[in-house]
Amino acid sequence: MRFSKGERAVLVASSILPAMYAAGMAVGQMYKHYNPAGVDINSGLAYLREGLVAGFGTGLALAAVSLAMILKLRAGEERSYARVAGVIMGIQASVFVFVLILTKLFPLPPLG
Repeated sequence: MRFSKGERAVLVASSILPAMYAAGMAVGQMYKHYNPAGVDINSGLAYLREGLVAGFGTGLALAAVSLAMILKLRAGEERSYARVAGVIMGIQASVFVFVLILTKLFPLPPLG
């Protein structure tokens, strides 16, 4: 099965948030399993930074690829796919900003 450029752009754009989540969880679980720093892994926030960095880096890479594909599509004739991919990226960015705002408004209580 071959995908057109537009279909690939939509698939990549729609996979940004799930890929970020999966990468962050995978890296966090690997760190917790091997526990290189010897921290208490019973804490839900153990190795949080590593998971967030991996997830955010994956999201940035996919967003850059999606943006490049959309810009390339806009120059061609597959403009409807570019619009769909752009709308998906916009929705995901809005959700990301909304979650960031919520975490600033309602922070988690300190552990312990």
